Amino acid sequence: MSQLDPQLNKGVLGNLWEEITNNSGAVNLSLSELHAYFTNKFGKDKSSKSNGVVERAVARIIERSGGGLKGLQKSLAIMDDNGDKRLSKSEFKKGMSDYGIELNNREVDDIFLTFDRDRNGFIDVDEFFIGIRGDLNERRRKLVKMAFDILDTDGSGFVSIDELSAVYDVSWNPAVRAGKMTQAEAMKEFMTQWDRLDGDGMVSFEEFVDYYKGVSSSIDGDDYFELMIRNAWRIAGGSGMAANTANKRVLVTNKDGSQSVTTIQNELGMKPGDRNAARSRLAMQGVDAESVDLYGGLDTTEKPNKTRSFPNNGQQRMERGSKNSIF
Repeated sequence: MSQLDPQLNKGVLGNLWEEITNNSGAVNLSLSELHAYFTNKFGKDKSSKSNGVVERAVARIIERSGGGLKGLQKSLAIMDDNGDKRLSKSEFKKGMSDYGIELNNREVDDIFLTFDRDRNGFIDVDEFFIGIRGDLNERRRKLVKMAFDILDTDGSGFVSIDELSAVYDVSWNPAVRAGKMTQAEAMKEFMTQWDRLDGDGMVSFEEFVDYYKGVSSSIDGDDYFELMIRNAWRIAGGSGMAANTANKRVLVTNKDGSQSVTTIQNELGMKPGDRNAARSRLAMQGVDAESVDLYGGLDTTEKPNKTRSFPNNGQQRMERGSKNSIF
């Protein structure tokens, strides 16, 4: 019996009696026996319950899995008896029992309050990883804030559809191209991946962080997480393995005739092949270019024999897609 029906009848009470007495035929029960049974079955009252059950469960799962991504995936698969990629309360309780921790129903409920973020009664893969691996560390949270600030152009603390539309072009969405969805509908759908806490059409920093908790939980290394953020949101910089590799690099001819390959630091929202936008963004970086070649070149300080021109068929060589494909 996992729960008590609020409307108890004689039959239910009879079954409960047999369960408590273990079918021993006993005709008397002490209050201490009743209390012990209900405490073991449903947990102590919340006012006196220790809040360490979640920590104990997490610690044991990490101990058994190693805490790494592959180990956690294996732990989830072992507990997932029916293979639906999520854990029910009974599966989780049985899995923890196999790990040596016996949980009563109240304790399982408490753990699900922490893990089951969408309150659907199950723990899915992302919820499992987030529950075990916890919040973003300081380095990852700062990177997420950098990305959010790029979108939040008015500094309001919220990202609107207009702000997102300024840097992301949904015209290449297959549904839009097929006429099955308008661009406004596609943008609204795109935005829901972040706007999922209150669905108000605005993305708060808390919602943005909540989304990246799920992404972060499946990435072991901080360097790789930084690389992913920098490349996705066109944030120049980083060092070593975390250095940005996605931002456009252009051949700049300076006014003295020297040339250099320069990275456009603020590239998000720039259309492929937009020469004027490239010059404008380079100017914001303090680069006063005589000319800009969008299609590469070699680093050199020698004067070019002839200023490079832009071929009329340049558009044919441009990558197809949105202003920036960030996922």
